[in-house]
Amino acid sequence: MNDSIDRARIVRANLEAISRGKPPAPETVGVWLKEFQKIPTERLDDLIRQARTEHAERVENGKGWGHITPDDVLRVFRRLRRKERAKGGGPPENPDCSYRCESGRVSVRDGEGYEYCVRCSCPAGEWWKSSPAYGKGPSVAECLAGGWERADEGGSMPDSHKEWITKRTAQVGAKTALDEYQRWTEQRAE
Repeated sequence: MNDSIDRARIVRANLEAISRGKPPAPETVGVWLKEFQKIPTERLDDLIRQARTEHAERVENGKGWGHITPDDVLRVFRRLRRKERAKGGGPPENPDCSYRCESGRVSVRDGEGYEYCVRCSCPAGEWWKSSPAYGKGPSVAECLAGGWERADEGGSMPDSHKEWITKRTAQVGAKTALDEYQRWTEQRAE
């Protein structure tokens, strides 16, 4: 109960500050509180203040307008969480990996010659299971069992294309990345 009151006070005080002392409507405070359910109370005030500062800078530079919204605060929260996770380290290294993975990822080639970056079957690859892109996809063992082959170091695809596919796979998953790449190569061939 005390936590809810503290959260409401924090939101109310910040909304009052951005509206030059005018008290916010209870409905507005309620909406903000609902949007911030995942944010710990001890971080809420700092995140709102950071969002206010960033918003003021955008307005000053002509790239924003109006008051901050809950989305501005949530954007700051997501960005800081990503930074915190990145500091926490990446996947463990496995020098004895039988697939010779690089930080838990392995390149494989399907029957049509397209290369994918998939998570390894070793402990370093297990780390990637929490990733939205690699967690849903198959492991290297599953790919090899399905008839795919391990991609050679010098493969038939330019390194810049491999890098693009690897980065895009991390964002949208292996299948979507390959579909986008395939459409792009078909358009170039026309």
